[in-house]
Amino acid sequence: MPIPEIQLSTWAKSQQTKLAINTHESIRKALNSPISKLKLNRFSEGNHFEIYLQGSYRNKTNIRADSDVDVVVQLNTIFCSNKSQMNPLDRKRYDSVFKSSNYTWNNFKQDILTSLHNYYPPGNIIVGKKSLKLQKGSNRIAADIIPCIQYRYYEKFESEHEDYISGICFYTRDSRREIINYPKLHFHNGADKNSKTKQNYKPTVRLFKNAKKMIINRYSYPLEAPSYYIECLLYNVPNNCFVNNRQDTYIKVVNWLCDNLNSSFICQNEMLNLFGNKPEQWKLENAQYFIQSLIELWENWYNARLRY
Repeated sequence: MPIPEIQLSTWAKSQQTKLAINTHESIRKALNSPISKLKLNRFSEGNHFEIYLQGSYRNKTNIRADSDVDVVVQLNTIFCSNKSQMNPLDRKRYDSVFKSSNYTWNNFKQDILTSLHNYYPPGNIIVGKKSLKLQKGSNRIAADIIPCIQYRYYEKFESEHEDYISGICFYTRDSRREIINYPKLHFHNGADKNSKTKQNYKPTVRLFKNAKKMIINRYSYPLEAPSYYIECLLYNVPNNCFVNNRQDTYIKVVNWLCDNLNSSFICQNEMLNLFGNKPEQWKLENAQYFIQSLIELWENWYNARLRY
């Protein structure tokens, strides 16, 4: 028995983001307050840093199960880049233009941490592996605050003309491993695909995220399918699979993935590979298992409802 259209349409509905916006504004006030270290430090003052939402709340693909919000705090006064991959001539040009800064990502992170401690009551801020975690409070939800600096991906470097793709760069707490991502590109590409699919892409992302939740809750399957990976997975599906009828979309998307899933899939930012062995990549076999679980959910919907 297939999943009814009314159930799929419910899963596809947009959720409220008011608490996420409140959380974003609270963090913005904290880091722009008169006692903020960021306002006092000359390397990060003025408009040289920006604060913005990323992830499902920014992209409007959040579902009710999404409990926290990701907030990026990005310093643009300094940056890192892919200069190690440049040819010798471009590297020489690069080094003649830019010098190392005395103010580092670690300094920026510490200034953010101090500013948050100064603004919020004790116990509200926890230092995590990749982020600073703001606990849930009155009229706001929990947040992962990501201190980062600008990342520049140069295809070539000419000192008189800078041409690069902008992303973010930050480091893990324990291993100091560098993480590079492109949240603004992710947002832009998702909005573009949503427009090209007549506003059907983002509802479909929400639909499949809710389907995953149903699979885990009702079948107790050990799915390794984080929301970000699901969104990137669906980004690779052709636009003509996203239609107004949710049952047709479910069938078209799952059938296409069954026939075409492979290791060359890209993330929604179109800069990084979705599958691989890095900690920030999805394992192909986990995606295959997720797709098989979607098939079983569709084919055994009546039994799934009996277990509700």
